[in-house]
Amino acid sequence: MTTWARQGAWALAPILAAGCAAGATAPPPPRPPPDATILTDAVWEGDLPRMRALLAARADPAAIDAPEWPPWTWTLVTRDRPARQLLLSYARDIHPENPQTIAALRMAVGQGDGDLVRELLRRRVSVNPPSARFASPLLVAASTGDVRMVDVLLDSGAQVNAADGQGDTALMAAVRVGARDCVERLLARGADARLRDHEGRTALAWAREERADSLAALLVGADPGSSAAAVSPGAPPPSVTVAIARSIPLVQRGAAAWTKKVGCSSCHHQPMALLVASVAERANVSFDRALAKELRDHLAEEELIFQAESQKALASDVGVLRAGRLNSGDIAFGTGLFLSARLDAGGLARGGPEETSAKLLARLQLSDGHWRYGPLRGAIESSDIATTALAARVISGLAPIGDDTTARVGRARQWLVRASASSVVDHAYRLYGLHWTAADAPLVTEQATRLRALQRKDGGWGHVPSAPSDAYSTGLALVSLHEAGALAVTDPAFRVGIAYLLERQKPDGTWLVHSRAVPLLPYVDGGSPHGKLQFISFAATCWATMALMYASTSPTP
Repeated sequence: MTTWARQGAWALAPILAAGCAAGATAPPPPRPPPDATILTDAVWEGDLPRMRALLAARADPAAIDAPEWPPWTWTLVTRDRPARQLLLSYARDIHPENPQTIAALRMAVGQGDGDLVRELLRRRVSVNPPSARFASPLLVAASTGDVRMVDVLLDSGAQVNAADGQGDTALMAAVRVGARDCVERLLARGADARLRDHEGRTALAWAREERADSLAALLVGADPGSSAAAVSPGAPPPSVTVAIARSIPLVQRGAAAWTKKVGCSSCHHQPMALLVASVAERANVSFDRALAKELRDHLAEEELIFQAESQKALASDVGVLRAGRLNSGDIAFGTGLFLSARLDAGGLARGGPEETSAKLLARLQLSDGHWRYGPLRGAIESSDIATTALAARVISGLAPIGDDTTARVGRARQWLVRASASSVVDHAYRLYGLHWTAADAPLVTEQATRLRALQRKDGGWGHVPSAPSDAYSTGLALVSLHEAGALAVTDPAFRVGIAYLLERQKPDGTWLVHSRAVPLLPYVDGGSPHGKLQFISFAATCWATMALMYASTSPTP
């Protein structure tokens, strides 16, 4: 998974719209029709009456509006179904071969919106991708474990054995998320259990990697040539000290390699590595200080670039509105995560370059008090609750002191109190947000209790109730509970969670986690282990390492 870089936030949009890899050459975008851009503004604001007026005046909801997406596709980012139905009812031609339209189909699949998927397929958007550079809609559906969506796509002619650019198939993805019903359905519809990805792994190999014994037995039955023998037990889990000694070098190498090889900052690398460096300092664990400084300096340099453009956006309400759509709409989440990580590392204060970004972030707050994330990039970027918690922390720490800032933080706090959490990311960041915005202690305690209740018998947490435990969710849950003052490292629940992480660490020091992101860019190797799963796995390794470092501050009983 990759998240758009803030450094290129203002210049990267034409590349994204063209469906090219970061750094590739894209054709110059056409000049957007003025009425299409204004219609997109109305979509972003959620202003249905204005949308109706513009559509009645013949604004085209499907205009090819690069570097923006066509107006109707923005309803996928705002997750506004009434607006989507309205715009599509006026759209004669949605340009089914356009890269944004094809990406919109994958996004609709990832959101589980069966009605929109059927509508796009009816309008001749291909259920099978024209290029293996991207995952097929079927692979996306299997990655979420959504058997109903798998059925819709298979019934519409999806190629059951289609593989992406890394040789990954829907069957392999369904195995990784433990979706037995999807595995059974795919096998019944002709999925080939013998296929191998580019690293030589079959679906059975993935089942054994994930310790999914029941799925392994199912796959052995589907491939008579495979062995029924289980993987032999490995070495006993390492100690906390040994596990940290394995993972810290990996985090350091991965952060340095990403910056050098890819050249941009992304949510799954630099801010996560900086968080690890901050916890290492608090836990008295060795971390390369030169690299930590390099990360801080790199992000500060990018902030200077972002500051100038943010200042231009702040000059008008329209500028702020359109700034919110940068990076396909993830600017609030990215700004919140980057500046929150830098706040954690220390050294930031009001009055610096970051204050301008904090002002823009404050202006991006929606009327009900929350901020929204952009395209679904689960698990990292998958939550309005996480976006709101991070944004509230940033503006409370960096925006100018005054009634406006206080009011905005208050509205965010009240929205977080009312918000309904459905994933561990939701629950963990709701706890963070209540803690960061100084909510009443009983509210913080109540949310901590909810998050603790989601811990599984194996000691871990899973992204959603239907998913198996994973290191990203487990590390995030443990760290958020501890940092909010709701779970001591000596608590049995913390120790059981640490035991889960120790048992699941790979010999190279990483934790392997399956990606639930909807792919919008071709895969780019950032230099870390686990191929196309390296992005979420690197972030998971960071969260797990932070939890282990906190555990190291208390002697084992």
